[in-house]
Amino acid sequence: DKNLSIRRNNLMEKILELEFKNEDGDTKVVTVVDPREDVTAEEAQNAMEIILAADVFETSGGKLAEIIETELLPRARA
Repeated sequence: DKNLSIRRNNLMEKILELEFKNEDGDTKVVTVVDPREDVTAEEAQNAMEIILAADVFETSGGKLAEIIETELLPRARA
C-alpha cells in the first residue's frame, strides 16, 4: 500500500554520523540530522577535515584529533 509506505517514511529521518577520535583516543560522534539525500563520502570527508582544522570542539578527553569514519543512517523520528 503506497500510503502505508509514505507514513512509514515519515517516521524515519536520515542522520549523518561523523566519527572522530579525541586527544585521549576516545571516539566522539557529531550527528547531522536530515543531511542532503545526495551527500557523497567525499563531501562528508571534506566537512570532517574542515571541522578538525577549525578546532571548534573540545571534549572531556581533549580536542578532536583524528577522523575515523562517516556513515549515513536511517533513524526513527523522535
